[in-house]
Amino acid sequence: MRLLYACSELGLGHASRTAALGKRLEQRGHEVFFFSGGKAYGLLKREFRNVYPVTPISWYENTSGIITTASLINILFPLPVYNSETDRFEVKTSSAMETIHRYYDLRKHIYEIKPDALIADGDLNALRMAQRWKIPDIYITNVIRPSYGFSPLLSPGERITERYVKKCTKIIIPDNKPLYTVCEYNIGDLHNVGIAEKTEFVGSFFGTKPT
Repeated sequence: MRLLYACSELGLGHASRTAALGKRLEQRGHEVFFFSGGKAYGLLKREFRNVYPVTPISWYENTSGIITTASLINILFPLPVYNSETDRFEVKTSSAMETIHRYYDLRKHIYEIKPDALIADGDLNALRMAQRWKIPDIYITNVIRPSYGFSPLLSPGERITERYVKKCTKIIIPDNKPLYTVCEYNIGDLHNVGIAEKTEFVGSFFGTKPT
C-alpha cells in the first residue's frame, strides 16, 4: 500500500512513535511518505527516504515553556517572540495561518502520491484532508477529550476538532487497555464521544522490557 503519514511536531513524542511504526510498515512492504515540520521533520529525515516538510503549527512559548495567554491571542494574531537559538526577535505567524498553510502543504502532494490510506499522528489537518478526499484514515493519539467531566461550554474548540476524529476510519491509542490506561483522563469517555467501536488500545510502540 501507498501510505501518507502525517506527524505532529508538537513535542517529539509524535515523531518517535512515527519512526517506530514507520519502520515496521516499511518492513512489511508498504511505501510510506512522511510529512512533518520543525525538529520532527529533521528527526524523520534521518530515518527515512520519503520525508516532506510542511508548515509547523506551534504554541507561543519561550525558554520557560508555553505561555497560555499569548498562545490564545496568537490563534488569530501574529506576535513577536524571542528565538533563543538565533538570539534575536522574530514574528510568530498566527496559529490559524499556520493551520491553513499546513493543510495546503499536505494537499499539494495528493495527486503525486495517490495514497491508499492516510495515517495521522496528532495531525488533525491530515484527517480533514483525508475526509475531504475520501481517503481511509487512521488517527494515532492519546488525547481525545481531556476536559471530560466539564461542561461542553468550556471546551468549544475541542468539540470542533472531534468532528474529524468521529469521522475517521480507525483510532489507535498507544496505551494500555482499560483498566490499566495511563492517559485515561486525556481520552475521556469513548462511548460518550461516540467512537468506542472504532478505537483500539495497542500498548506502547516501544519495548518496555529492560535490555
